[in-house]
Amino acid sequence: MTEHIDVVGIAEIDQAELRPAAAGSPKRALRERGMVTIEYAIGAVLVLVLVGVVIASIQQGWFEQMVQQLVTLLMQDIPKALGGA
Repeated sequence: MTEHIDVVGIAEIDQAELRPAAAGSPKRALRERGMVTIEYAIGAVLVLVLVGVVIASIQQGWFEQMVQQLVTLLMQDIPKALGGA
């Protein structure tokens, strides 16, 4: 089985298109206009996943013990770091 790719034509590339566009220029805005939406969507999904992980951890019980141990450790080490006890 062979595949053939037919090249219809070669577009000429304007040298101005190869140069980076200045910040805030219309060309740059057109090229990157969808990036903000994608970044917000990815951020929202990540936040939802993290919230789900925290909720699942709290329901299993070991999370509460870990938080208690962390708070106890901090309460013991903070005075030592400040030069007390």
